[in-house]
Amino acid sequence: MLKRLIGILALALALCLSAGARAELVGHWNMDDDAENTNVEDYSLKENDGTFNDAGGDPNTDAHHSADRKFGTGSLEFDGVDDFVKCDGGTSVTITQATGLTMAAWIKPDVVNISGWIINDGSKYGLYQRNDEIAYSLGGTVGFDYTTGVDFVAGTWYHVAVTADASGVKLYVDGVLKKSDPGGNFTNSSPWWIGARCDGLQKFDGLLDDVGVWDHVLTDGGIGVGDTATQGSELYNIIHNGIPPIPEPGTMLLAGFGVLVLLLSRRKR
Repeated sequence: MLKRLIGILALALALCLSAGARAELVGHWNMDDDAENTNVEDYSLKENDGTFNDAGGDPNTDAHHSADRKFGTGSLEFDGVDDFVKCDGGTSVTITQATGLTMAAWIKPDVVNISGWIINDGSKYGLYQRNDEIAYSLGGTVGFDYTTGVDFVAGTWYHVAVTADASGVKLYVDGVLKKSDPGGNFTNSSPWWIGARCDGLQKFDGLLDDVGVWDHVLTDGGIGVGDTATQGSELYNIIHNGIPPIPEPGTMLLAGFGVLVLLLSRRKR
């Protein structure tokens, strides 16, 4: 009996570790940062922490922290002038049409008459506000496109997301599929930029919260344009519950060890 339990435990640990190694969540900046330093932490296993930049003011995150938020303890405020986060550390990530991708964030724009980038990489491959609409740029044979009829209102929270693979590109606002385009070839390059395009232009003006990047397409329940992601789908879950944290491998091993000790102690009784 004990051998069977240990075998089950070992298998469970192996599955947990392999899930962490897949690291489908390759970037997660929850934007709760509030300290006397410029670090914006990445809570994925890739550890692509960012540095907050503010050429004209205080770049420490406590100067940009806002209690206005969707999840966690806060969000970060960007002024649309010289604020942005550059994530040039950690593990590089390669995403192509073969793996698929998802980029998502909660945004609260202060203005709706500018182009402001939310998340992108070193090749202008990302998700951005285009006036009162949401847009994507993926380069390669995909190019870029944007929604119509979203009509963002300044001072309002919205969840925005793009998914893409060889079969197609989809743009969502608050879980509703707003745009669907053909797929194509694309390949990203590091580093990630948040709140500005990778050349430092077109900065976002407003609040950003719970920013995430995945190396696969999040499921939406098989909806069509104009429909809302179905309950239980991956997209629905991150909108309503936030992006779930990934346990560190060490934490999982420690938990497994605790279970093993408990099993051994019970057998001795």
